[in-house]
Amino acid sequence: MSETAFDETERYFIPNIVFSVLLGDAVPTTAWGTTDDTSYDHYSMAATVENNWDLGNLGLNDMRATRFY
Repeated sequence: MSETAFDETERYFIPNIVFSVLLGDAVPTTAWGTTDDTSYDHYSMAATVENNWDLGNLGLNDMRATRFY
C-alpha cells in the first residue's frame, strides 16, 4: 500500500508531498498492492503507529488525524 502524505513547507504556496510506503503485518491484506488518494499529514503517521500498537495518543492533533489503513 502506498500513500501520499502532506506536511508543512517554508513556502506555503508550494505543496510538500511525502511519499509513504506501509510494510509489515500491521497492513491489512485487503490493502496490499493498493494506492490511496486520501489526504494525510504527519499526524496521520503518528495516529497510525499509536493505533496499531495500542500506544494511546498524545492528546494533540493525532487524536483527529486520518489513519493509514
